[in-house]
Amino acid sequence: MSTSQDLQKSRSDSTGEIRKKVAVSNFGFFSLVALVVASMIGSGVFTTSGFALGDLGDSRLVLAVWCIGGIVALCGAIGYGALAARLPGSGGEYLYLSKSMHPAVGFLAGWISLVAGFTVPMSLAAKTFATYALSGWSNGPWQVEIVATVAICIAAIANSISSKAGAWMQNSMVAGKLLLLLLFLGWALMAPADRWHTNTLPMEKWPVEGYMVILAMAGSLVWVSLSYTGFNAAIYVAGEAPMAERWVPKSMIWATLVVTVFYIFLNYIFLHGAAAEKISGQPEVALIAALELQGRGLESLIRFIVCLATLTSVWSIAIAGPRVYSQMAADRLMPAWLMTRGNEPRLAICVQAILAIVVVWFASLRDMLGYLGMTLSMCAALTVACVLLPNQDAESERKPVSIIAKVASTIYVLTTLGLIVLAASNRRYEMLAMVATVVVGIVLMLVWKQFYPSKGIASTDSKSV
Repeated sequence: MSTSQDLQKSRSDSTGEIRKKVAVSNFGFFSLVALVVASMIGSGVFTTSGFALGDLGDSRLVLAVWCIGGIVALCGAIGYGALAARLPGSGGEYLYLSKSMHPAVGFLAGWISLVAGFTVPMSLAAKTFATYALSGWSNGPWQVEIVATVAICIAAIANSISSKAGAWMQNSMVAGKLLLLLLFLGWALMAPADRWHTNTLPMEKWPVEGYMVILAMAGSLVWVSLSYTGFNAAIYVAGEAPMAERWVPKSMIWATLVVTVFYIFLNYIFLHGAAAEKISGQPEVALIAALELQGRGLESLIRFIVCLATLTSVWSIAIAGPRVYSQMAADRLMPAWLMTRGNEPRLAICVQAILAIVVVWFASLRDMLGYLGMTLSMCAALTVACVLLPNQDAESERKPVSIIAKVASTIYVLTTLGLIVLAASNRRYEMLAMVATVVVGIVLMLVWKQFYPSKGIASTDSKSV
C-alpha cells in the first residue's frame, strides 16, 4: 500500500515540477514553433528564386527545387527531433556531436555555428531587411549597412534585457508575419490572368542541358537549403523548454511543414508574377513580382512583410546563437566570460552582435547565400548522422530511435552530402570558404588545447547545462 502511495506521490511531484517549469519557461510549444518559423522565413525565400531562375532558366525547375528542399528539410527535422528526444539540452550541434562522436568534433561544430550558423545568417537577414526597407527611398552609400547595424543592435539589446520579453515579442511578430503572408497570397492570386507569365523555356533553349541540369539544380538547391536551415532552431533552447523531449521534435516538424507550404505558394507567385528577364538574377524578386501583379499596394505590403520576416530572423538568432556559446563556455571550450550570468547570456549576445555587424560591412548578399548553403548543409548532415550511430549517452539508453527517424536521417544525410559534392564543381569559391572555415576551427581547437590541455576537448564527459 505504501509503495502505491509513494508512486502516486512521486507522479504528483513530477507533474507539479513539469507544471512549474511550464509556468516559468520562456519557451513553451508555441514559442518553439515561432522560433523555428522565424528562423526559417527570413531573407532566403525573398531573394533566392531570382538567382535560381538565372541559373536554371525555367520556373518549373526552380519550383521543383523548392519542393525537394522542403522534403529534405522535413527529413532533417525528424532526424534532429530524434536527437533532441535523446539529449534534451541546449547546445545544438555542439552538444549532439560532442556526446555522439567526440568533443573535438563538437568544438568544430560550435565554431561553424559561431561563424556560419549564426553570425553570417544574422548579417544576411539584417542586410536584406535594410535593402527592402530602403528600396525606393534611398540608395546612398553605407545606408544599407547602417540600417542593418541598427537592426542587429536593437535585437541584441532587447534579448539582453529579458529573453521572456524577447520571446513574447517574437511570437507576436511571427503571428503577424504569417497573417500578412496569407493576405499577400490572397491579394496576389486575385491578379488578372494577363499579368501572369509562364517563364518556362523549351529544352533546346535552356542555359544548361543534359546532366548539367542536375548539377545546376544541385547548385540552386544549396541556395534553397539556406531558406530551410532554420528548421532545427528549437534545439538551441531545448534546455530551457519544458518537456523538451516531446515539444522540441514536434515543434520542428510542424513548423517545417507550415513553412514549406508557404514557400511553394510564395515562389509560385514570385516566379510567375513577372517576366523572366525582369526577375532573373535579381535579389528583389518579391518586390518586382508584386509590383507587376497588383501595383504599388501589393509591393508595399510585401516590402513590409520582408522587413518583418527578416527582422524576426535577426531576433531569433539573437535568442538561439548565444546559448550555444554559453554552453561551450560552460564545458570550458570557450572563454568562461561567455557563460550565462543571471537569466540571460548577455556577453555572448554582445559578441554575436559585434561579429554580425562586421560581416554586414564586408560581405555581399550573393556571397553570403552560396557560402551559407554549403557550410550549414555540411554541418547539419554530420549532426543528423549521429542518429545512425550507437547511443553513447548512458542517461538516454532507454530512448531508442524509431525506424522512421533512421530512414529520414539516412535520406537527409545522403541527399545533403550528394548536393555538396555536386555543387562544389560549380561553386569552387564557396567550397574553399567552407574548407577554410573548418581549417581555422581546427587551428583554434589545437591552440585552445595547447593552452588549456585539461579543459574539455580531450574529454568525453562534457555535460549540458
